[in-house]
Amino acid sequence: MHTDSISILSVDTSALYRAEDCATFFSIGLSTWWSWTRTGKAKPGIKLGGRTTVWEGSYLAALKHQLLSEAANCRVASSLQTPFATPIAGEVSSAPESAARIDSGEGPQ
Repeated sequence: MHTDSISILSVDTSALYRAEDCATFFSIGLSTWWSWTRTGKAKPGIKLGGRTTVWEGSYLAALKHQLLSEAANCRVASSLQTPFATPIAGEVSSAPESAARIDSGEGPQ
């Protein structure tokens, strides 16, 4: 398949796609796609010849679904974090002592 025949939104799960098509599908650069294969974020692909590697459309669709799920989970987890950490029992507060005196009504010294 050629880059112009792949949509950013969908792939033919029964087709084979070259690296350029994979990069287009994930909206990333070609060098990023190859980096993903080297680091294990994406599997290496199927070698058809000395300079031809392809990936199954079904694998690409599953990988995109996995990455979107991971991204959604990260957004949910980060939205659950509070902007101010609650001190653990016995932990020293990082607030300056002067702030504590001002809050208690003693004022600055």
